Amino acid sequence: MEYKRHYEPEEIAELKEWFAARIDRLPESIHYAPGIEMPELRRTVDIYLEICDLHADNPTYSTQIYQLFRIRERLIAEGYFS
Repeated sequence: MEYKRHYEPEEIAELKEWFAARIDRLPESIHYAPGIEMPELRRTVDIYLEICDLHADNPTYSTQIYQLFRIRERLIAEGYFS
């Protein structure tokens, strides 16, 4: 997913559903990018999902929403989920 200043409600709803189905099986941490470890992954995802609920229409928070898409990509790439 490429970064956007605004994500469609359907994109966010699909993302939230994906995480809701897997939230209890998230690893403790992931390698987010080369040299970047993301600890406390479940807590981070919970906070970012709350941002989706509260601020999805505000472009100020589009980076956090984008991070959820990137986290999902990393989880799939690392073989945690398909």
